[in-house]
Amino acid sequence: MNDENLKKGVKTQFKSGEDAAKNGAKGGKVAQANRKKRKELKEAMIAMLDAKYPDKQGNTHTGTEIIVTELFRAATDRKSRNYNRSLDQLLALTGLGLTEEDAKRIQNALTLQAQEIELNKKKMEKMDEEWL
Repeated sequence: MNDENLKKGVKTQFKSGEDAAKNGAKGGKVAQANRKKRKELKEAMIAMLDAKYPDKQGNTHTGTEIIVTELFRAATDRKSRNYNRSLDQLLALTGLGLTEEDAKRIQNALTLQAQEIELNKKKMEKMDEEWL
């Protein structure tokens, strides 16, 4: 074993520990700042959704009502540029949309069904060949 390597390790051993602690503290401060920003953004969004806005006829609507109305309008107009996205979002918000897990289950079931159909076709072809 090389004694010089051990000597070098002793000198740097604590420095790397200090660096790790400093970097960990930096990461914690950044995470805290990000949590604070997300909280402030959430509070601002809630205030905007709860606020009342007048329309051209003089009626007032909350931000939530306006967003849902526009989302519903886009989701029911097949010619709308955002039809699919709006429909998916509306279904997700109401809890009626498919989760990723549901979509995967359906895809797997369809794949199995297609494989079963292909196997049945091959069996039928084989039976036809045997009869002839």
